[in-house]
Amino acid sequence: MNIFETIRHETADVTDKIAVIEGNDRLTYGQLLATADRIAGRLAKSGVEPFSRVGILCEDSIDAIAASLAVLSLSTVVVPVPTAQADAEINLALDRIDVHYLLFEEGTYGDRHAVPLGAGIFHRKKFLLLQRTVPAGPPRGYERMNPAFIRFSSGTTGTSKGVVLSHESILERTNAADRGLRITAEDTVLWVLSMSFHFVVTILLFLRRGATIDLCGQRFPGSLIEGLTRFAGTFIYASPFHYSVLAHSAALPSDSFKNVRMAVSTAMKLPDTIAEAFSEKFGYELNEAYGIIEVGLPFIRLSGGGEKRGSVGTLLPDYKLRIDNQDAEGIGEIYLSGKGMLDAYYSPWQDRESVLHDGWFKTGDL
Repeated sequence: MNIFETIRHETADVTDKIAVIEGNDRLTYGQLLATADRIAGRLAKSGVEPFSRVGILCEDSIDAIAASLAVLSLSTVVVPVPTAQADAEINLALDRIDVHYLLFEEGTYGDRHAVPLGAGIFHRKKFLLLQRTVPAGPPRGYERMNPAFIRFSSGTTGTSKGVVLSHESILERTNAADRGLRITAEDTVLWVLSMSFHFVVTILLFLRRGATIDLCGQRFPGSLIEGLTRFAGTFIYASPFHYSVLAHSAALPSDSFKNVRMAVSTAMKLPDTIAEAFSEKFGYELNEAYGIIEVGLPFIRLSGGGEKRGSVGTLLPDYKLRIDNQDAEGIGEIYLSGKGMLDAYYSPWQDRESVLHDGWFKTGDL
């Protein structure tokens, strides 16, 4: 299966609905998928083949989403590259994951051997493609697992790894997360986080459900305030920093969250001071979430007032939890199992069976 084709199938009835907003730009689902198809065609003509690893280096944008969908559609593998890194750091990451091609936005990376992809392919931005030399042959079992996505991550042991997810795992992971998030085509998602670190459980899920994604990160906080007031955003997925800015913004009245059905705080623990300031101003209790790249989004605090702050909530239905080596107070090592678990670590290569302990993942948390 292919997650891009799943998105195409699941959004067949909403092709005229707005998929992504970026400033004054709007793309419907039909236009977004057509853009992805154009990019995919150009990449295929440039020699990009199934199972190749393609680094994507681009500021969060309509084009970043379209480029990622294009790579997925070819059964090639998306390797997101943060734009904040220097070229030397980027090269190190690309070498560790044996990236075959780097698809990058003009001005984000310097290499005179890269080839411009031409006009009329992407929505707004100009992109270049750099073919790289990598060691011959993929790791054993790599192609068989139908890989779709590799996130360069430190992992739980502190050793740099690339977390490999297959198309099947992405499908399972987004389904599992949606049992808590409950995204629908009626949602307008206000997006501020980096897509280099948050994409699989979120952006792909929003697209699968036909939601509208308003990209607010580049002009924050003005764009997020506009998303609340002008576009009547219904869902926010952000960090404590973003909520702190909103809580102290004079531009937002106390009823600004009247249309928001869920505001999720993630990426780090939500400090009680921020949660309290937010609640006092808007009368709204933030939902806290606990995500881990190897597992997905197993916990979301969906209910409870101030007394539940600091809790990650209950385990979502498709996951199980085990606590080993408990002390006298019941504190021990947290293991998780469930749908959409990682398929492998890329560097050094370890398949799922060698990473998991009889199907359980050791999180490194207590």
